[in-house]
Amino acid sequence: MTESAYVEILNDDDEACKPGEIGRIVVTPLHNFITPLLRYTLDDFAEVGEPCTCGRGLPTLKRILGRSQNQMVMPGGNRVWMSISTQGLRGLAPVIQHQIIQKSITEFHVQLVVERPLTDKEETALRGHLLTRLNLTGGTENMSLKLDYVDAIAQDAGGKLEEFICHMAAQD
Repeated sequence: MTESAYVEILNDDDEACKPGEIGRIVVTPLHNFITPLLRYTLDDFAEVGEPCTCGRGLPTLKRILGRSQNQMVMPGGNRVWMSISTQGLRGLAPVIQHQIIQKSITEFHVQLVVERPLTDKEETALRGHLLTRLNLTGGTENMSLKLDYVDAIAQDAGGKLEEFICHMAAQD
């Protein structure tokens, strides 16, 4: 889409990211002459790919990581993208959908839509897996993980299910 939009992936210093680096997406549409948008920030992040091998040398994205609200806040304020797939959880319990909400550095609420009530063994395995994946700093003893069983998980206005949401304030 390079012919219709100029897409930049910028680091924290507003410099262009190199292949393999992650930055925020900034877009300038090239076709809207009446109400132009210049360097519109989407609050999305992406990893820059190698130039296209088609011979034209067009820029590519290796992957789109999501919005800043989908980043987990670590002790010290660093942010990382948390990816826990429903398919991975299905190997432990009959999970249809899930959503993890970070309330604080150590407090997480997990909404689960399940096919049937979980056995104690399944819930223990699921809880252990989630605690291990969410704990990137070692030691789960101070972590709080609340499981909420729901009939449905609300999707955003565009119909997308956010699997991880951080509800912590920016200064936390």
